[in-house]
Amino acid sequence: MNSSQANLDLLAARVQKLEASNRHWRLVNALLLLSGVSVVLMGAKPADRLEPPVVRAGTVSRMAAPTLSRVTRCDSRPARASVLR
Repeated sequence: MNSSQANLDLLAARVQKLEASNRHWRLVNALLLLSGVSVVLMGAKPADRLEPPVVRAGTVSRMAAPTLSRVTRCDSRPARASVLR
């Protein structure tokens, strides 16, 4: 075996080793990119509020069954709650 053939074999071995390392790093980078994108997308969710939005009703009415004569009406102010007959 002459020296040029030995150099080619050595060069081919180094190239194979570099290609294997390149495949490894490409996989690691793909996983890191996927993780980064998922973190960004999960972080894009609006922050939870401490107090959920509340709808304030002015008046709430409830009518009993037709056989009963009582109708209940509640106002948003507790002092004015009343029962009508």
